[in-house]
Formats: sequence, C-alpha cells, structure tokens
Amino acid sequence: MLLSELDLCTFILEVCPNDKWEKTDTEEFVFNKVNEKSDELRKNNFVQNLYDKMEKKDKKDLIPVVLMSDLHMDYGYQEGMSNNCFKPLCCRAESGLPTKDSERAAKWGDYNCDLSPIAMRATLDFIKEEMKP
Repeated sequence: MLLSELDLCTFILEVCPNDKWEKTDTEEFVFNKVNEKSDELRKNNFVQNLYDKMEKKDKKDLIPVVLMSDLHMDYGYQEGMSNNCFKPLCCRAESGLPTKDSERAAKWGDYNCDLSPIAMRATLDFIKEEMKP
C-alpha cells in the first residue's frame, strides 16, 4: 500500500489530527539549508573551483564528456504557433496561432513544447566545435 489510511486522512484530505506532523514551507526550508553551507559551497561555481585548483599536469588527463538523455525533438515544431493548444504536442502548425503573445512558440524553443530542430542543431554544433569530445 502506498498510502496508509492515516496518510490519506492527514495529508490528502487534511481532516485527521496532525500532532505527529508539521507543515513545512519548502522554499524556506531549502533557503535555510543552503545558507547553512560554507560560502564556497553556496556559490554556483563549486565544481569549477575544484578544476581550477587542480595541478596543470592533472588537467591533461581530463576528457570532455557530453551526456544527453531523453531528448524529445519535434520535427514539426514551428516558431510562432501556440504553446497552449490542449493537445499532447503543441508548437506545431495544427496547434494554431496563439491568442496571447506569451503563448507564442519562440525560435529557439518553448518550455511547454518538445525541442525545436534549430535548438538541437545549435546544441550539437556547439558540442562539436567548442567542446570537441
């Protein structure tokens, strides 16, 4: 059983006594946890600092690696189409034109849609030309 009767009653329906559990504001919890870390860990360059501290001789053994997983590219992606079409795939000709500018699929892709071919091509070109794996 994934949820017990008590779990369902307490967390889903919120009608049972809640003396064992305390609601937590997740944003506040994460903020507090991050602020407990040292300055070096709080910055977003922790891994880069590790590389910077390596001796030059050790860096020659590093190899560039690219990991791409579960890409969803849509060959039917069309810039300017609606990203809010109430269908499984939007940002396509059959999605129609958007009713608001905020629902217009952008050239490089849209959060609500699968990856555009132009964004995929640019990513692969960058990997090939700049990272040189």
